[in-house]
Amino acid sequence: MNTNEILSFPLIVKWNITSKCNLRCKHCFLSNYSHEDPELLKIKNFVKDLSKKKIASIHISGGEPLMRSDLEEIIKIISANNISLLLASNGTLLTNNRIKRLINSGLLNYQISLDGHNREINDYIRGNGAFDKTIKSIKELKIKGAKIILAYTLNKINYLYFDEIIKLAENLNVDALRFELFIPLGSGKNNKSELDLDNESLKFLKKKMLSATSNRVKLIFPLFNSEFGCGAGYFSCVINSDFTVSPCDMLIETQKTSPIHSVDELQDIWKNSEFFQNWRNFKINDDYCNTCDYVSKCNYGCRASALAYNSNFNSHDRLCLFRSK
Repeated sequence: MNTNEILSFPLIVKWNITSKCNLRCKHCFLSNYSHEDPELLKIKNFVKDLSKKKIASIHISGGEPLMRSDLEEIIKIISANNISLLLASNGTLLTNNRIKRLINSGLLNYQISLDGHNREINDYIRGNGAFDKTIKSIKELKIKGAKIILAYTLNKINYLYFDEIIKLAENLNVDALRFELFIPLGSGKNNKSELDLDNESLKFLKKKMLSATSNRVKLIFPLFNSEFGCGAGYFSCVINSDFTVSPCDMLIETQKTSPIHSVDELQDIWKNSEFFQNWRNFKINDDYCNTCDYVSKCNYGCRASALAYNSNFNSHDRLCLFRSK
């Protein structure tokens, strides 16, 4: 993407309002869950100033945002400022009462994570009891009229059940199913040998994604069916729980600025900082990428993958499905 096309302010702000989480998923890109949560008043003032920038959406995440007892107040603040909102959650803490409170606060859009089509696989990856709690939450959210994206991270343990997770998503009547590929970051680095997708796995997934269809659920394959590549640092950024800023939500532990204190400071970092300019102006010295017909679609792929596998920001994306023959 041409850096002359960079927006004056991000369209989407992904906001990790806590680093705390009740699960310890094998593939998690976090390893530190102990940062202090930002105060509600600071969030309120920041949201008010964000609304003046006419951003398209705020995506609340973590950690697990439901760990915050004041989450409903945060949602009310964002809704009152007429900003579109999505909550990313593991779904295990969504009791019927909590769902009612969230809906009443103005939250109708959810991304819920699941990593197995059955109890055995999902709970091996995410923890005992997670599958049943998450499925129950999804069903209750649908009863209440919520829109749900089901997020599924493909890894060596669950990738063969590609068709089964689509069928489960259809049976749950979710609105979309979003596939991601495992990248060994954070806690995931400790489980790389168990979860990593090899070249044969990637070939299998390429065929599956090219042929996958559903009349009931929108299927989302980031980068693979993108028209402009990853939006991290181009039209979205991440505000972390300590108010540092990252281009990519997969790299919040290693690629981040100093803490910011205002929305104006966020805009200045976004537009003018060497940190974000270096993120956008990377140079790939890879013959395959530079001669690939799809490079205009993927924009050289995922930088998190390049760093995780090659320790080089300017290297190719090892998980690129276009180069899987």
